[in-house]
Amino acid sequence: MTKSITVRGVTYPSQKVAAYALGVSEATVCSANRRGALDTVGLGPLQKGCEGVHKKPVILHGVEWASRAALAEHLGVSQSQLSSYFTVRDALHSARRA
Repeated sequence: MTKSITVRGVTYPSQKVAAYALGVSEATVCSANRRGALDTVGLGPLQKGCEGVHKKPVILHGVEWASRAALAEHLGVSQSQLSSYFTVRDALHSARRA
């Protein structure tokens, strides 16, 4: 039997339905429920008050981007691929200085 769940005043018939309505996974709703944090589920970075904390400008070939995520999107690559590029670039730069 599924148990109803209430998030920010809205009661959903199940965690699965709540997850769909809030745009998150069922595991996210389950985890928030266990932590007693249902009022924050589905709010993204705002739930911890850290909007923009991870955004740092990045410069590539003299052009500044608001964040690595913005640059990755522009280049059509994943953030993971971009991160790998910067790791290799930084390692080569360090090796040249040594």
